[in-house]
Parts: sequence; C-alpha cells; structure tokens
Amino acid sequence: MGLAQGMAGPAGAARTRRLAVGEFAELEFDRTFHLGNDDGRGELAKGVRRMQAARSYRFGAGVALATPLLLFWVIGAVGLIGVEGDPFDRIYGGVVGIGLVGAVIARLRAAGMARALFAAAGAQAVVIVIALIVGKQHVAVSSVPEIVLLNGFFVALWCGSAMLFRRAARERGLD
Repeated sequence: MGLAQGMAGPAGAARTRRLAVGEFAELEFDRTFHLGNDDGRGELAKGVRRMQAARSYRFGAGVALATPLLLFWVIGAVGLIGVEGDPFDRIYGGVVGIGLVGAVIARLRAAGMARALFAAAGAQAVVIVIALIVGKQHVAVSSVPEIVLLNGFFVALWCGSAMLFRRAARERGLD
C-alpha cells in the first residue's frame, strides 16, 4: 500500500490533520521554549525557576507577615518578657519597625527583603542581650531560658523568612 493509498478516505484525512496538528504543536513548542539556547538553559527551565522563585517569595512573605502578628499576639496575651503589659515589651515595636523600613527601602524586592529580615532577626537577638543586661531574668515570671528560647523562636522565624527571600532572589538570578 503506497503513501497516497494510505492517506485516502476519512481515516486518512484524520491522520493528516493529526500529523499537521502534531507538527504545529512541535514547532510552537520549539518557538516558545527554545530548548537549545547558547547558555544551555532553555526557556522551559527559566519558567520553572521563575515559578519556584515565586513560590519561595510567596512563602517568605507569608512567614514575614505572620511573624510580627504572632509576636504582638504573644505580647498582648501574656507578655514576652516579664508580665503582661510590661513596658519593656515595647522594644519589639522597634524590631518590627526595622523590618518595615527595610521592606520599604528594598521596595519588596527579594534580595532586599532578605537583608531587611536578617536585620530584623539581628534586632530581635539584640533584644535578648538587652533584656539580660537589664536583668529581666530576675523578674518572677521570666527566666534566662524563657527569654532566650522565646526570642530565639522569633529570631528563627525572621531568619527563615529571610532565607526564603534569598532563595527567591537566587532563583530569579537577581543575587
């Protein structure tokens, strides 16, 4: 059976359409994704990296927003250092302020957000040192392990968010 005979009739026409659609899809795929770029990375790989970067950015933003909310919730409920309503807890406003000012300066760009949140983590760590120097561990409801562990938890949240933003910046190639 020759080529002309195999393509005759309705079945042959359907096969011809499938071939034409398949070739068009293949050409469109090649045109869209350029799988053989000079640098060895195709557009498909770049698209995957952008999606991963977007996921890291969104998750980092979620942690960055949840951290001060949780911080102020704990302060309002029981007080983080000392008793509820202790004026020392106002110092945490400065920690959150550092993060906010850093985010504004960074214009919410991933690399800048990472630096801003690492700065907030550093400020949170400085609060631990200040609390221990001032002697907050001698208050009946606060001990050294409590001060270090509770604040350390928030330092870890700030750092985790910063690392997610750093990852987003690297995945986008903005490092």
